[in-house]
This record gives sequence, C-alpha cells and structure tokens, in this order.
Amino acid sequence: MNTLHHHDLIADVIVAESKRMRDLLAVVERVAALTVPVCLIGETGTGKSLVARTIHLKSQRCNLPFVEVDCTARTEVAAESSFFGRARRASTGSSSLRAGLVAKAGTGTLVIDQVAELPHPLQAQVLALIQSGGVTKGGGTKPIKSDVRLITTTNKPLEPAVVAGRFREDLYYWISAVSIHLPPLRQRQEDVLVLADHFLQRSVLLHGKARKELSRRASDFLVDYSWPGNVRELEEAIERAVVRANGPVIDLPLLTESCDRRVTV
Repeated sequence: MNTLHHHDLIADVIVAESKRMRDLLAVVERVAALTVPVCLIGETGTGKSLVARTIHLKSQRCNLPFVEVDCTARTEVAAESSFFGRARRASTGSSSLRAGLVAKAGTGTLVIDQVAELPHPLQAQVLALIQSGGVTKGGGTKPIKSDVRLITTTNKPLEPAVVAGRFREDLYYWISAVSIHLPPLRQRQEDVLVLADHFLQRSVLLHGKARKELSRRASDFLVDYSWPGNVRELEEAIERAVVRANGPVIDLPLLTESCDRRVTV
C-alpha cells in the first residue's frame, strides 16, 4: 500500500513526444475533471501508476490523499481488512473500526492496482461502494461511507475473466466507464530517447554524478531494442549504467549488460 499527498507526487512527470502519447495525455486532461471511475490498461512497466497520479494531480482532489493498493498476493481476508478496515473490540466490550484504505483515501483518490486479482467476494463490496457510496464491512455495524475517486489498473484484459466468471460483469462495466490503454514502449519509439535523457539527467542528480551523455551506439541500441519491460526497464537500465559509468560517456556495453536483449547489435 502506498499513501501519498500532493507534495509527494511532483517528483516525476509523463515524458512523451509521440502522437500516441500526446493523444493519451489529452484524454487524461479531460478525464481528470470528471468523477467517474477510470481503468488503466497496459503491460507491466508502461506507467499506469504514473498516469493514475497524473489524473489525481490534475483533478480537483489534488490536495486530498492519493492511496494505492496492490491486489496481488493478498488473501481474501487480508484484502477485505486492507480495504475496509477491521473491527477491534476493547476490554470494555465496546468496539471500534480500524481504518482501512477506503477511509484513509477519504474524498481523495483510491487506486486499485491489478484489479483482476481482486478476490471475487470483495468485488461485491467494491461495487456497492461505487454504486451507493457505502458498505458495512469489517465486523462493524455502521456503514462505511465514501466519496472516493476510484482508479483501477490491470496488465491484462478483464473480459476473459468476466467470461470465465472470475470477475463480476456488473463491476467490470462500472470500473470501465472510462478505459485508457497505455501503449508498450516498443509502439512509441519516438519517446525512447526523450525518456532516456530524462532518466539520465535524473539519475545523475540522484547519485551525485558528473554530467553524462549517451554514445551514438548506445542511442541506436535504445531505439532498436524491444523493451519487454517497457518504460520501467528503460529507467532501470539507464540508472544502472549511470551508477557504473566511470567517464562522461555511456557506451553500448553498459546498457546491453543491463537489458534482457532481444535484438542483435
């Protein structure tokens, strides 16, 4: 779980030159002004979390909490407790509800990462939260009310899970009110060198290194490489190269050693 506020969210920006990404950012601008749920769809490493944060920052809720929760590797009980809290009983016999992520998000933004992994029984509670703004869970007696803005992410289409009965069809339609598909990096090659330069300058500052630049061979490799790990892989490759580089120029070997290479150099 990751809870952030406005001042924490300005450390990174979406860097893009390609028309496909410029069009996507235009959609983000429009969606940010709405309150409907948004579903971000894209391969691992395409920047879904960053897009979610950008939507939050550009919305009227930008100064309110931004809370992320990952559905993977969570049991049904743990997921329910994380989302809605859990009642705890004092020695006097009275009970109180330990706040869950929905309560912590308040009227801000709640991001459910990898929503396809949301346990089926919990899907009904999330649906009730969207439809009526309230749900009674966690052993309590009072309904949990919420006006939270919901954003979901997934790295695989939800339709097959709906057909197989693993994901509620009604919830699918609610969270997909607006769907934004993030393209893999291999489909936006115009952005590769712009992103690489952004990560290079940031890594130099982060690690206190002298100014560095990419060699021509390194730049050509970055453009030709397929980037199976997408933007995240590019970011990590550049940072590792910056840390290991002894001189002002980052040449090809420093990059190829950091990548799961799928091209011939």
